[in-house]
Amino acid sequence: MDHGEALTLATTGAHDLATLARPRERIDAVSLTTSRREHKLSTGRPQRGPFLSEAFTLVRLAHRGHDVYFGSDGLTGTTGPDLLNAMRALVPHGRTYRKAPPLRPPSTWNGDRFKDIELSTTPDKTLEWLEADLNLRAEQERSRSRLTMKVAGIVVTEQISAEAFASSEGESDGFARTWSEVKVLYEVGNGDRTLKIWAARNTCRIRSLDTADFTAEAAWRAGALLAVESGERPEGDVLLPPRTSATVLRLLTQDQFEREPPGGQARKLPRSLIDDPHASAGGHARPFDHEGTRTAVTVLLDRTGTRAALVARGNLSPQAPHLTGHALRSTNSLTPTPLPTNVRLDDDAYTVPPDYTGLLGYGVRGGGGRGRHRAGDRLGFRLDVARVSQGEVVSRCPPLAVSASSPDLLTAIAAVSAPTCYFPGRHYSTAGSWMVLATPTRG
Repeated sequence: MDHGEALTLATTGAHDLATLARPRERIDAVSLTTSRREHKLSTGRPQRGPFLSEAFTLVRLAHRGHDVYFGSDGLTGTTGPDLLNAMRALVPHGRTYRKAPPLRPPSTWNGDRFKDIELSTTPDKTLEWLEADLNLRAEQERSRSRLTMKVAGIVVTEQISAEAFASSEGESDGFARTWSEVKVLYEVGNGDRTLKIWAARNTCRIRSLDTADFTAEAAWRAGALLAVESGERPEGDVLLPPRTSATVLRLLTQDQFEREPPGGQARKLPRSLIDDPHASAGGHARPFDHEGTRTAVTVLLDRTGTRAALVARGNLSPQAPHLTGHALRSTNSLTPTPLPTNVRLDDDAYTVPPDYTGLLGYGVRGGGGRGRHRAGDRLGFRLDVARVSQGEVVSRCPPLAVSASSPDLLTAIAAVSAPTCYFPGRHYSTAGSWMVLATPTRG
């Protein structure tokens, strides 16, 4: 299935349902289709499986100031009437709502940036380029350091998705995109010690993947796992590679937007937390939300410590009277709730010196599910830490315990590179950047 076929399928499903509205009713339908196939590269020509597809439709029925939502796999205009009759019996008991305008005018969406046409049409050529480039980066790493590094296997999961919105009042919108996961199996050695590790990143286009950065992060993590533990108590600033920094950023985002706002006066911060639904590398990029409101870049937490209000129909108030384009169906509810999409920090164009010397935080422990990383008003987790000298890992240190409030943790972030990738979660993605964490508080 290509992007055009996926979008046509989604658009047809949404429009067919929207036409079933009776007088004085409003129907909003969001139709989603996803097709995935797996490509494997080890020896010889790439091997791939067939596309496996799935579809889901979210329907809203509104009448006389009340609305209800229902969702189902593969819902169509043929199967819709029976469902809508059941919803009509429930809608008088549904949620009350009121109409509201969007906060911002419609923003421009450049859909071509989000499609990997090469992978779709000439997959062998694209994947052979990827394999050659990753092998070249591994060879460069071998010549630069004491590590022996070899690509032992590559698995690419290609996902083509499309989403369409249609209402019984004539509104419509739609988009299609590619989102691929690249997993690489490396064989890495250091003297008489060897290991195999998987490394993974996601991208909208295979040729947009920063393979040099990907390989460097994998080499440092492998070097840390192969290194002898020194027993040195880690002191000083810690460099976090993209996967580790994305995990820390996810903890910060959860703390800010998945719980009630903390009381007290806002505090000035050295950098802002930003939601970018148009980030081409972001796993949750979209031009509109599940209520049909167009999306735009939003400063979630600004440098004055002021938190943005993310608004859907369900949480409109006199203080937040405008829809912000953040209404999204979660894993917990069919009714759209306010959620961010692709979260990043504003960066200061930091670059890691080739001869970097200092601490490397190559992993996070204890940053699991919601609530498990909190103790009162503090975030708590442990960093796996290694010592790096002149760009090479020389020893592994005991884990470093971090305990800080989210404002303190944001203040401790001394430098951030531009995002090199985004790591997807259930509801939103967080940016992977090279980040310097300055003398974190230890518990």
